[in-house]
Amino acid sequence: MNISDNLVKVLETIEMAASRSGRRSDAIRLVAVSKNMPLSDIEAAMCAGLLHFGENRPQELRDKLAAKLPVKWHMIGQLQINKIKYVAGKVDLLQSVDRFPLMDALQAYCLKHDIQQSVLLQVNLGEESQKSGFMPNEVAAAIVKASECPNLKIRGFMAVAPIVLNPEAIRPLFRQMRNLFDSVAREGMDTLSMGMTDDYPIAIEEGATLIRVGRALFGSRLS
Repeated sequence: MNISDNLVKVLETIEMAASRSGRRSDAIRLVAVSKNMPLSDIEAAMCAGLLHFGENRPQELRDKLAAKLPVKWHMIGQLQINKIKYVAGKVDLLQSVDRFPLMDALQAYCLKHDIQQSVLLQVNLGEESQKSGFMPNEVAAAIVKASECPNLKIRGFMAVAPIVLNPEAIRPLFRQMRNLFDSVAREGMDTLSMGMTDDYPIAIEEGATLIRVGRALFGSRLS
């Protein structure tokens, strides 16, 4: 595995997808999903030019933060209320605000500790009962609720798409997410996080401004 070579391939794919949709590739932020990856791989990716890294587990994020690497961290996994202390004020972007009680708890914690935290509202794009996130018909209410949380800076949405055999099957949902973003976005909302290793070119074509890529950069994960 050569992370530098993998990054070149991913960047080329981003460039092609952006070109097909009449966009600039530098308008798309690449977040390397580093869950279960050792610090040595993260350092190699950093040396190859990556700046943004995403973690799924708060405790793993806490441990990696201790290394004080000059990178920007994203929390992209589900966050339990009792783990807020590991994340709030420590990440560049908390992408997985997926329910109203978490929003309340985050606001309370950030207010108590004088923190301003940038967040994304996580949307359950496929309306799957086994997945977390606001349903599309809850998004407007979630934005209203967020406006009542002055310590949270709502930057946009993070979409969780269903797992399918043919990535093209996700295209209509990504398009729906972009249309939803365009219809409800308010001042300061500039981020639409959608697309992972198997479908990020389609997500870019449909308007993603941030993609979350792990396997295409790091290969198979440690167990």
